[in-house]
Amino acid sequence: MQSSEELIKAGNAMGLSSDVVKLDVERLQRIFNIRNQIVHDLDIELDASRRNRYIRKRSDMISHTNYILEIAESILYAVDEKLS
Repeated sequence: MQSSEELIKAGNAMGLSSDVVKLDVERLQRIFNIRNQIVHDLDIELDASRRNRYIRKRSDMISHTNYILEIAESILYAVDEKLS
């Protein structure tokens, strides 16, 4: 998934609302934007004289990753509860 909208659609397909999973949609979209920029940065341009990369703080990336893992955990618990 590459956007908070896609994640919400997937959650809705499983019968989960963003309230159940406690999504901060704005924060999540900022994280997806960063993820998409990183993927774009990894594209190889063989004709480029040098590659431009954004420098990101390690602490920010750890925080973003932990938030994504928290959401994943919330989704798994919510699905487990629905299946029980």
